[in-house]
Amino acid sequence: MKIAIIGGGASGVFCGIKLAENKNATIHIYEKSSELLKKVKISGGGRCNVTHQYISPAQFTKNYPRGAKIQKNNFDIFSPNDLVYWFQKRGIALKIEKDGRIFPTTNSSQTIIDCFQKELNKPNIEIFLNTEIQDISQISNSYQLTTNSQTHQYNFVVIAIGGAQKARELNCFNQSLPHTTIAPVPSLFTFKIDDKELTQLMGLSVQNAQIKIITSAFKEIGPLLITHWGLSGPAILKLSAWGAFFLHEKKYQFEISVNWLGDEKELDVQKRIETNKKLHGGALVSNFKPESIPSRLWDYFLNKAEIGNSKKWRDLSKKDENKLIQVLTNQLFSINGKTTFKDEFVTAGGVDTQAINTQTMESLTYPKLYFIGEVLNIDGITGGFNFQNAWTSAIVAAKHILSKDR
Repeated sequence: MKIAIIGGGASGVFCGIKLAENKNATIHIYEKSSELLKKVKISGGGRCNVTHQYISPAQFTKNYPRGAKIQKNNFDIFSPNDLVYWFQKRGIALKIEKDGRIFPTTNSSQTIIDCFQKELNKPNIEIFLNTEIQDISQISNSYQLTTNSQTHQYNFVVIAIGGAQKARELNCFNQSLPHTTIAPVPSLFTFKIDDKELTQLMGLSVQNAQIKIITSAFKEIGPLLITHWGLSGPAILKLSAWGAFFLHEKKYQFEISVNWLGDEKELDVQKRIETNKKLHGGALVSNFKPESIPSRLWDYFLNKAEIGNSKKWRDLSKKDENKLIQVLTNQLFSINGKTTFKDEFVTAGGVDTQAINTQTMESLTYPKLYFIGEVLNIDGITGGFNFQNAWTSAIVAAKHILSKDR
């Protein structure tokens, strides 16, 4: 039983570890770069956000713009709770943070990598680094892989090439083993804004802002971060995931509306202003701000509303009030491009899930050929959901392959 895994990232490595439970199986993992698990190493700022708190399949799968139903079904085979138990059995302690993200208690991705490396240290696993697959072809009931140095034959092949560069790599196997694919586009990216007054406030954040993409139904609420290029934070990253294909079609030129006060309505803000005029009429507007707004950001809002720092609450005209309300609850920004996180970013698109048996990850066209992880058109928002797709799809495929040897 000879198995090739193409890709030494999270899904490929995890699949190989599971397959190695069959001591009669020979597993070859091919990685085109000089090291395994590169994305695992840098994820979560080097802390490795392995998964997210699991309450129920329905709740968890709401975080997948594409592939939610597939994930929900396959969690019966390997859920986030199963992953936590898998690590605990190997002495790796994990912690749940307030937002539900799960990390190793060491706050180091090296803890996860060391655990995997130990599991990979088995006689029936062989790793080929700096080895790129140049061709895959079906020969009778097996597959032939041509690398940049040799040719090998396998009973099973698992494609785990990830997403960042998959457009080019998808073409490699698709020439010989064609499947329906969806052209990959970036997901989980930040928004570029040409507003120097705003970007000078880089580092400031609001914990509960609502962002809407104009002329669409896409909106998100959550933490919003100002950066030196525009806007980032969980709310923006989630919005970019749900709107990945829509924003690609727009060539990343679009408008957003920001409610810096979350889901507060204009009427709610009007009442706040009326209260301040009654109770603090003689005080400067600049000295009374919503608790959720940093002082420097409040000054920015007053400047945008043409109120400035010297006006008192009782001196605000109706026009002043309306301008301030609009800035706080409906500030418009023109987005002029995106910024991704290089090796860490995620893509939407890939192998169409209708081209595989999603209960086994096996190709519907080519028996014993499997697709796992981000190479599929399955992706989640930020928070550990993409890694969970990697772990779950890897185990589903490995279990099916192992069942064929009985």
